Amino acid sequence: LSKEKMKDILLKDYGFSDAKAQSLSLFYEGRIGKAIRENFNIFDEKNRIIDAFIDNSSEDNFEIIKSGEKEKLYDYLLYLLTFYRDIWFVKMGLVRELVNSDIKEKIINSKNEYTFLELENKINFISSFVSYLDQNVNHKLLLSILRINLCKK
Repeated sequence: LSKEKMKDILLKDYGFSDAKAQSLSLFYEGRIGKAIRENFNIFDEKNRIIDAFIDNSSEDNFEIIKSGEKEKLYDYLLYLLTFYRDIWFVKMGLVRELVNSDIKEKIINSKNEYTFLELENKINFISSFVSYLDQNVNHKLLLSILRINLCKK
């Protein structure tokens, strides 16, 4: 299912807002069943994860995340990757292509906080963590290292 067709179905058949349909179609890449099942939780969870890793003031959220299950860490990494990807796209002038259109203003406001090189480094750093998870490295240790690297200075 193409992203455009999925967005159209979510808009017309399920009554999602344009921003939510856009985010779900990009995030779930044509998997409409999963998008419908997960839509109630994904936005709050995704935004809580982004805040916990990006903002030093979200210590409570980070502790909740840290105490969670290892399997969820793959989702957390995807949330973070899409956040930095969206900042990259905004810096390139591609605002219509945001996965996280529900937090569009936050992304636009963040574009001047990072250079392209910093964004590339963060995206590569997050991507490397998938292999660490696959190698069974302690996920709580990984979360702490990831947060130290990603928090705004």
